Amino acid sequence: MRLAWVGAALLIACAVALAFGWRRVPDMPLGPWRVQTARFTIATRDGPYRIEVWQPMGTTGLRPLILYAPGWGQQVETGSRQLAYLASHGYVAVGFDDVEHDPPRPAESADDKALRHAQFDEATPQAYAISFVLAGRRVRKAAEKGRAILDAVLARPELAGRIDPARIGFLGFSFGGATGVEQALADPRIKAVANLDGWLFGEATHSVLTRPYLLFYIDDDFPPDGWFKSADPGQRALAQGCAKDRAIHLPYLGRADFVWLHAAGIGHDDLSGAWPGWSWRHPFAAFGEDRQALAWRQSAHAQIIRAFFDRSLPDQPQAFPPDRRSYPGDVTPVV
Repeated sequence: MRLAWVGAALLIACAVALAFGWRRVPDMPLGPWRVQTARFTIATRDGPYRIEVWQPMGTTGLRPLILYAPGWGQQVETGSRQLAYLASHGYVAVGFDDVEHDPPRPAESADDKALRHAQFDEATPQAYAISFVLAGRRVRKAAEKGRAILDAVLARPELAGRIDPARIGFLGFSFGGATGVEQALADPRIKAVANLDGWLFGEATHSVLTRPYLLFYIDDDFPPDGWFKSADPGQRALAQGCAKDRAIHLPYLGRADFVWLHAAGIGHDDLSGAWPGWSWRHPFAAFGEDRQALAWRQSAHAQIIRAFFDRSLPDQPQAFPPDRRSYPGDVTPVV
């Protein structure tokens, strides 16, 4: 009897979905070039790493390259929609997983393994302080991985023959954004970085990147002032983390090649460009209207990112953006 009720409920749910518009939602509008993707393991000086490559088909000449890193504990597929969009506009994109997913190395120490599998804990201010130091070590490890992968990509004839080594950018989501800044500080081949809501750690906490830099924040990065003295230790930890990251970015203010944007009304994971699971921000994500609104926002963000790289990666970078009134309605400059 219980199984019968479950089956009936599923049938009713399907009927409701069909009746109220569970329909296909347009994806990010692609550019003029057809995109080819390939996923494989690439040999580097540090051992093998899994990467995914997006390439525009039918283009001629050397193309700009975008390296991509996902968030803490995530895999490269997180950014697949944004990277396919960039490739359809003429970019070659190479993405790699977070270090958590790397195969163990024969000489890997127990400490290094623990670092790869560590979690960022912001349940209390004390836990956040410990995690901040740990993240500094971890982001250096991730940036070293990114540099090894870039070396291997540029040494691989079928890839290097398509890439302009003078036009390399880095797109990172969350911890991947911190990885991009960290790598760019030590790797002059990285000419521009787009950071999607990633707090900075490691070298980036006291060294300033001197190349074009695009930073996205969300609503959660501006917690109420009352959270600093909240009875909830998690709220105090988040407030302290946000304040610390804003302070790290203060030296960038006033530079023509630094753009700090606030994307309102979305969650952290929404900014990755991936289709989300259920959350209170989009409770009807399975239905057309809610997904359509999110798809529109993510498409607008992807267009901003592409415009940033379009203007930052030529031989003579140009100030970005040309007109701040061109931002979509949910995106505004922080300063």
